[in-house]
Amino acid sequence: MNLIETFGAKVGALSETNPQRARALLSAGFRANGVKNKVAGKKATKSDRMLFQLVNHAMVDCLANPQQNVMVSLFTPCEMLQVLGLYPYSCEGLGCFLTGAWAEKSFLEYAESEGLPETFCSYHKIFIGAAERGLMPKPRFVINTTLA
Repeated sequence: MNLIETFGAKVGALSETNPQRARALLSAGFRANGVKNKVAGKKATKSDRMLFQLVNHAMVDCLANPQQNVMVSLFTPCEMLQVLGLYPYSCEGLGCFLTGAWAEKSFLEYAESEGLPETFCSYHKIFIGAAERGLMPKPRFVINTTLA
């Protein structure tokens, strides 16, 4: 098992017994990945590194500062929220980051054990499993749209 697999397994296991501690570990891992990207991410283009930092910051923020964050869907126009000083994050983005951290398995399994069908979108299942397990703090509010 490599370091990231071990990290993901630990986050998943901790979320079953101590979701706040699992959230702190996940947030620390995302912060460390942001530092690694700044220092060692020179192979990527400058714009790719900048985009990663912006998204990574949103993922860390949604774990650490839920009072300032708004959960949005992938197609929600976020500019109006940013002007108000709020920080939007997408459940799809967090599901993707949990997958990148190899922490998705326990959340997928939990969501399916609670009745979500196997054919449901994996990123949404991961997010729902994480929220139901208590890993995700309650956001200030949720805005959703299905319009692309």
